[in-house]
Amino acid sequence: MRIATKEVSFQSEAEMLVGRIYLPPDSKKGNLRPAAVLVHGLGSGQKAMGGAARDLARRGVVALTFDQRGHGKSSGAYTGDSSSDVRAALRFMAERDDVDASRIGIVGHSSGARDAILACARWDGYAALVCSSTASIISSEEPGAAEEFYRRTLGSRRPGRPNEPPDLRVYPRDGALPWIDGMATRAVSRMWGFFKGYRLRVRWQPTLQTWGTAQAGIAILDVPERPTLFFHCEGDKSVPVMASEILYQKFSGPKDLIVVPRGWHAAPIARASVRAQWVNWLVNALTITTGANGDPD
Repeated sequence: MRIATKEVSFQSEAEMLVGRIYLPPDSKKGNLRPAAVLVHGLGSGQKAMGGAARDLARRGVVALTFDQRGHGKSSGAYTGDSSSDVRAALRFMAERDDVDASRIGIVGHSSGARDAILACARWDGYAALVCSSTASIISSEEPGAAEEFYRRTLGSRRPGRPNEPPDLRVYPRDGALPWIDGMATRAVSRMWGFFKGYRLRVRWQPTLQTWGTAQAGIAILDVPERPTLFFHCEGDKSVPVMASEILYQKFSGPKDLIVVPRGWHAAPIARASVRAQWVNWLVNALTITTGANGDPD
């Protein structure tokens, strides 16, 4: 089945975000469909969610991927909280004439799941939420990981460039992402970023300050009681499974927890056989669930 796609753009506060719509093969004007907003993790981009978007479109769901602020083609710089971008994406989808605004699902991966939780805590006009490999503040179980992360982000500043704030870092231009360990792994990660066309513009000082206050473990207490799935792989070396288990325990609404044997951090979006599990869950949730039709602030 051929999936039609179209590049789109929409406003989020002062920033312009660039995304892509994936349409079901039999889409027709006026035929309202369930929809999904897919939110990528820190340092990647909308391309990372493309496979999942196609899977959803084949199942009759209009899907939106987009570059968060500071990523890819979108403007601005990341400063620790992209939840306003998630709300802008939800509003953009709710206003489409081919989308049933009462059946919009949200899928967030890694830091994108954290941003999705923060967004949902401030708006109840969605039908279902999928949190995949939800990021911790520092994503590693290794001793001293936090100290090393902060050293790399704050202690390796480069001279300012014309027309750029002095604390701005641009990846992969300025090196490997700071949470990547090992010289060889960092070199490969940087080359992979160039190859995939990923770009992250980030200001680390405000980002680290924001991460200290805007936490998923707190915001989850204010998330509306909509069907929510917490999805994680046991083999995730970046974020321990416990992160999702704790969120699952804290959430008071209808919920499911799926822990996949083995796998790795990106497997829920990169491996078709793994992501099929949460895709099936979301399609079922959007089929049987009618969400509150609110207005994202």
